[in-house]
Amino acid sequence: MKFYKRRYALVKFYDDLNKEELETLVENNFRSLFGVIDAAYSNIKLVFFKPNDKLAVFRLNNDYLDQFRATIFFLRDSKIRQARIILVSGTLKKIKLYIQENVKNWPS
Repeated sequence: MKFYKRRYALVKFYDDLNKEELETLVENNFRSLFGVIDAAYSNIKLVFFKPNDKLAVFRLNNDYLDQFRATIFFLRDSKIRQARIILVSGTLKKIKLYIQENVKNWPS
């Protein structure tokens, strides 16, 4: 079994979604673009979602970061018009610091 390093991606969505819709849309889009096997090895998981600020944090394997970027880029659905990857980091701590510095009304 191969050990993959993990990366965390902070994604900003410009449409109103709930957690379940977002998770299924990203997962289905990745699967349709790259297949079932890559989707299984990528281990994409929605770690955190804040609907008020429309921010989501995804965890994924480092080797599949480029495929994840393409998935977010091609994520065009009737419910999502635009999405943008703001930050990719190796730790959640850096993403938390970025959010606290740049997002208003964020609890410390």
